[in-house]
Amino acid sequence: MPPKKLDERLLFDRFENINERLDSMVKSAEAKAESSCQPATAKILATAILKLSREHEEAYSEWISSTAVSEDKILSNKKIFNRTAMSCDNILVALQIVGNPKLWFEQLEIIFKTMEVTSQDQKFAGLLRLLDESTSSLLAAITRAKPMNPYDESKTVLIKHFSLSKFDRVKAYLEASPAHEEKLSLFFSRVEVLVDDISMTDVRKYCVLRHAPPQVRLQLAGTRFDSMPLNELIAEADILTQRANLDALTVAAFVPKGKNKNKKSKVCGFHRKFGKEAMSCTGSEKCIFWKNDLRFIGDNDGKGNDSGTPSRG
Repeated sequence: MPPKKLDERLLFDRFENINERLDSMVKSAEAKAESSCQPATAKILATAILKLSREHEEAYSEWISSTAVSEDKILSNKKIFNRTAMSCDNILVALQIVGNPKLWFEQLEIIFKTMEVTSQDQKFAGLLRLLDESTSSLLAAITRAKPMNPYDESKTVLIKHFSLSKFDRVKAYLEASPAHEEKLSLFFSRVEVLVDDISMTDVRKYCVLRHAPPQVRLQLAGTRFDSMPLNELIAEADILTQRANLDALTVAAFVPKGKNKNKKSKVCGFHRKFGKEAMSCTGSEKCIFWKNDLRFIGDNDGKGNDSGTPSRG
C-alpha cells in the first residue's frame, strides 16, 4: 500500500505542476491576443499550448487512474481540470484563426460536416460562438446586412484579415527553422502551409524585393506584389528607390533647427541655399555633397554661386 500512495502523490504533483504551467501560459496568450499579436507569435503560442494541453490531459488521466485517489479529491480536481481545459480550448481557437486562418476554416468545416450543419445561417451562428469579442466585431457589417451567404462572406473577411501577405509568407518560410528537438516531419508540416499557393515567380519577386529600401518594400509587399508581373515589379521598385534617394538628398540639404542648431552641419552654405544647383562647395571635410567638378571655396558662407575651374583635390 505505501508504494501506491507514493505513486499517487507523485502523479498528483505532476498534474498540479502542468496545470499551473498551462494556466499561466493561457493567461499570457490571452493578454497577447487582446493586443492583436502577430501571426507568427500566435502560431508559436498555439503550438506550445497544444503540446502542454496534451501533457495536461495525460497527467490527469494517469493520476485519476490511481487506486489510492479519494472520491472527494477527484471531484474537486475535476473542476480544476475542466476549467483549465476549457480556457485552453478557447484561446487555441483565438490563436489558430490568427496563425493560420485558412487551415482553421478547413478544420471547422470538417466539424460542421460531421455534425450535419449545412445551412449558411447555422454555420454563421456556429462561427460567431467560437470567436472572441474583438474578432467577431470584424463581422458586424455582415451581421447588420443579413446577406444570403453570411458564413461565406465572414470566412472571406477573416481569412483576408488574418492571413499573411505572399511576401511575408515567403519570408517566413525561408527564414523558418525547427524548434529545439522538433522532428523534421513536424517542422515540414508546420511551415508547408506557408507556401500553399506560392509560385516560383513569387519566390523570385521576394528574393529581389528584399534588397530594396524599407520604404519601397512597404509599398510593394502588399497587393502589388501579388498582382504585378516580375519585370514590372522590379521596374516599379527602381522608380520608387530613385524617388526615395532624391527625397533623402532634399531633406539632408536643410539645416537641423531647434536644439540641434549649435551642432556643426556637414552641409555647406552653397548646398543649403542652392541644393543640387550649387556650383561651389567648401570641400569634402565640411560637406557631404562635395564633388570634384565643383568650385572649392573654403569657408565661404555661400552668398554666391559662381562657377569656376574645378579643383584638382
